[in-house]
Amino acid sequence: MKPAAAACIQRAYVRYRAEQHTRTAASIIAAQWRAHHQQVNRGLAATKLQAHARRLKAKRASWQILAAIKVQAAVRGLAARKLCRHLLATRIQAQARMVLASRHYRKVQRATCVIQASWQMARSKVVGKHLAGAVERLQAGAVLSKYQQGGLSHERHERFMWLSTDRKKLCWSDPASREGRRNDNAKSVEMETITAVSGGVKTSLMKKMGRRADGLSVKDLLTGGRSRPLEASRAFSLIGRDRVLDLVAPNNETQQVWLRDLRTLLVYGHHLDHKAAVGAIEAGVRRGSLAETAAAAA
Repeated sequence: MKPAAAACIQRAYVRYRAEQHTRTAASIIAAQWRAHHQQVNRGLAATKLQAHARRLKAKRASWQILAAIKVQAAVRGLAARKLCRHLLATRIQAQARMVLASRHYRKVQRATCVIQASWQMARSKVVGKHLAGAVERLQAGAVLSKYQQGGLSHERHERFMWLSTDRKKLCWSDPASREGRRNDNAKSVEMETITAVSGGVKTSLMKKMGRRADGLSVKDLLTGGRSRPLEASRAFSLIGRDRVLDLVAPNNETQQVWLRDLRTLLVYGHHLDHKAAVGAIEAGVRRGSLAETAAAAA
């Protein structure tokens, strides 16, 4: 071959090899580009998948939260309904207890009123019986020793004492004439003026006479000797607004009977007099111990 042809062949071969090399590089670059593009696409797809998965997970979490909230709300509603039913049952029970307590209170109140009325009736009968007996015994009278307020010796002397028919006066006269109770001029003291009845030696006159009975003084010599012996168990006094009656009973039984009957008459005497009863009720109203008015009681 000629040199020129060989050179041409060589140049052609070099161009061929260069083209082949260029094609190979382009193929490699294209393949690399395709691989890179595929990798990028796979990354984007994975990112999209991950984002979608995250969205699904977020939605699932939100759904779970909403479901939990709804369940909790339903549980709270059920508990509230149970509580309402419990409160309603409690109110019904309280109302029932209140009704039962009110009925029991009314029954107890009625029973108490019946017991009080029965007791007051029985007590009234007993008081009336005691009062009638006391009035009868006091009106029958008895011989008692009465100390004198005036005079020099104040020595006691026997007097027949009785309660007047109208029960307003305690009268006394000479025991020699038992008919003195019919005498309008007999000495007396108003029962309404007597404020207390005391047993024993309590007044200053009785204490003085008791001391005189124990010893002998100049006054005793002037009046004729010692005073009569004074036994405290037989002595009693009627203390009034105007005067004091110092009395000595003939025995202990008579002293006890007169003390009991006089106290009974002073305490319950208003049962025998309507005006006195009205006055006692008015006094109770003024003190605040009675709820009803005196007009209603009258």
